[in-house]
Amino acid sequence: TTLRARFDRYNAERLSRLYSSFADPRLIDLFEALPFLIANNQPSLPGYIPSDEIVSGMYGYVPTGRGLAFIRNKFPQTQIAQQDKKDVFIQMFALMGSGGTIAFNEQSDLDFWVCANESKYSEEAISNFRKKCHAIAEWVDENFNLEIHFFLNDIEKVKQNVFDEDEDEAFTGSALGVLLKEEFFRSSIVVAGKVPFWWVVPADTTDAAYAQWLTLANDAGIMDSFIDLGNLYSIAKEEFLGSAIFQILKSLGNPYKSIIKLGLLERYIRGSAGNPFISNIIKKNVHAGKYDLDSVDSYVIMFNEVYNYYSSV
Repeated sequence: TTLRARFDRYNAERLSRLYSSFADPRLIDLFEALPFLIANNQPSLPGYIPSDEIVSGMYGYVPTGRGLAFIRNKFPQTQIAQQDKKDVFIQMFALMGSGGTIAFNEQSDLDFWVCANESKYSEEAISNFRKKCHAIAEWVDENFNLEIHFFLNDIEKVKQNVFDEDEDEAFTGSALGVLLKEEFFRSSIVVAGKVPFWWVVPADTTDAAYAQWLTLANDAGIMDSFIDLGNLYSIAKEEFLGSAIFQILKSLGNPYKSIIKLGLLERYIRGSAGNPFISNIIKKNVHAGKYDLDSVDSYVIMFNEVYNYYSSV
């Protein structure tokens, strides 16, 4: 309970930092309305799919006052009804990347993870949902000049470090998968839905210990509000090559970020034994009740880790 409360505070402060970095205050209203747009399929809303084969709903989602005001103002014909709790598709809706950190600026895009159990639904329903997400992203770009992406990630695949792809960034292979999961844990803000169980197990937890914690949580009946995306503890050194090549390719568009991330890869490879990841550092600090930028901002910590590493060698 204490660790969950500390995560909730950290998550709320990250979200507050993101809001303070929006140059246009309308973006806050849009951001708070996005879960509603994603979770509902109505003719009055952008992204509407005229088909019964469509998934909808988001676990535990209750629209905020600001989000509702946005919906009612923009789309007055929309029906605001309490969602059916029996069959909600989206288990977690989260933002990952630079949002809420010192690296976020007016040119930054927003990457959202939509996590669900895809195997429970038809291929047509999943395909229609992807089309809906793409249409919403286009509507946001046209009306707010903001680039956003929705990545639909199947929970069982995420446990195996296999993630959704887009046309520019294909995260394939176990190495890229592990490092993408690490980036998600260190940079994500849970917007709605369940909280990753990883956040409420102790830092430095091995895979075997994580499995034991998960069994205890299931036996205690407390997993309803958590999502199991798997653990993150270590990565084989020989698997870093693929990620390094990926960062070299990314450097064509964003050289400075790629250079420091290449430095971080070397820091991970040559670091001390045990869990080397920034996400583990952030989790330790959050569990200790430290919420200042030096303790929880992934880009501040990444810079300091890389700078200190190269200073030492």
